[in-house]
Order: sequence, then structure tokens, then C-alpha cells
Amino acid sequence: MTFGRYFVLLLFLAPVLMGKAQPQPYYAFDNLDGMTQHVCVRSMAQSADGMMWLATERGLYSYDGYHVINRSMGNEVVDSLKVGSFNHLLAVDDSLIIGCEKGLLSFDLKTHRFRSLAYVEGEMVKGMARIGSTLWVATRTALYKDGQIHSPSPANIISLYSDEQRLYIGTMNAVYRYSPQTQQLETITDEVTYAACFLYDPHNHYIWIGTASYVMVWDIRAMKSVFT
Repeated sequence: MTFGRYFVLLLFLAPVLMGKAQPQPYYAFDNLDGMTQHVCVRSMAQSADGMMWLATERGLYSYDGYHVINRSMGNEVVDSLKVGSFNHLLAVDDSLIIGCEKGLLSFDLKTHRFRSLAYVEGEMVKGMARIGSTLWVATRTALYKDGQIHSPSPANIISLYSDEQRLYIGTMNAVYRYSPQTQQLETITDEVTYAACFLYDPHNHYIWIGTASYVMVWDIRAMKSVFT
């Protein structure tokens, strides 16, 4: 083979060889605590100091860019309360609010101490949101505003979401929107089954609704579905 052909072949293979030399654009944390079983991450949050926090069925993990640490393993408060899996996280000032399978916890980011928020003791937390300084917590049976049961409160709550002005409440068969300013609860749609998650698009005034079998995009101004 002549030098010219070698040169053409090298030009052809160079992008492939260079591509293989590139580092991976991601890192897989497939063994968080050194055990053989994988950990199911149910929620994530980032505190003001840049620390990443992961809620899992094995408790609370932190990641500082170098080390993954289980912050709840062997903790006396967590073990005594028997709260089950950690399912939801919300960073609030110098604390993490943790929605659990059986109750609600607060984790102090400075002292790394857990404490129980007893007003939902024993109940499964389905979602959390913050509007201004007000903390909203949803269980299957009730909606709480700063620790007090709020009325009106839809039944069979599955999820809770906030666009920082209003609450979106998903249930087994409907989606509601609640405005704390007007104290008005309105039905966005009753055409869904198991409204599990939300995402608000402020540009188009759409609410994306993830259900048990599909994604619905709801036009809030026209009050109709624009995509299913």
C-alpha cells in the first residue's frame, strides 16, 4: 500500500480513534454504598453549597463531586422512627425536608442532624412544594400547609407540584390547581388516570402531566388538551 493510501486511511480512521479516546460525558453511580445491590434513587435536590442529595429506599446520600456518603445509615433518629424509604426531597434554607414512606423528616445541613416533623407521622408523603415561605406537604389523604391540614383538600392525592405561584395536585383521576392568593381550588382536567408528575411551561402556559400510561399536555388558558 502506498503512502498516499495510508494517509487517506488515517484520515478516515482519525475521527473514530479520537472518539474512542474521548472521556465519557457521564459517570454512572451504580453502587452507591459499596454493596452489590443497586440503589433506587427516588428524588434529588441540590443545596445552596452545591452539594447533591439523593433520596433512596436505603436513606439519604450526599455527593460533593468526589465522595458519595449515606447520611442516614445507622442514625438513631431515623432507625427509631422506622420511616421506610426516602421518596421526596426539598431544599429549604439550611435544611432538607424529606418525604418518607411513613412520615416526614428534616435534615439540618449544618449539623447533619435528623428530626421528625410529627404532623404527618406514619403517613406516606406523596409530594412537597414551596410557595414563598410556605411549605406544602401532600399525603394520600390530606394536604398540609405549614403543618396544618388545609381545606379544601382533594382525596387520593398522588403528586404535588408548584410553579412558585400555584399548586398542581394530581390524584387517581384528576388534576387540580390551587391558588393560595385567591384560595380557589379548580379542576384542570378529570380525564387522567394516576397523575404522577408535572412540569409547567410558562412560555406556552402548558402543564405537562405524566400519567400511568401516557403524557398529556394541557393548555391552561384554553382549558383543553393539546397533546396526548
